[in-house]
Amino acid sequence: MTEPKPAEEPKKERRLEKEIEIAVPIEEVWKALTDANELARWFPLEARVTPGLGGNIFVSWGPG
Repeated sequence: MTEPKPAEEPKKERRLEKEIEIAVPIEEVWKALTDANELARWFPLEARVTPGLGGNIFVSWGPG
């Protein structure tokens, strides 16, 4: 008799969605979100960004 395969765990996903209106040109907002240096000025202590389709964002507030 064959043992049943364990069920695959669903892929864990983290998502943050927020909608706000900002009175600046869209280009400034895009730069603040997709340029690591700009992002780190207002949000995390460290940021790495690869913008575009399939890109990613890494943010860190330090150890722990």
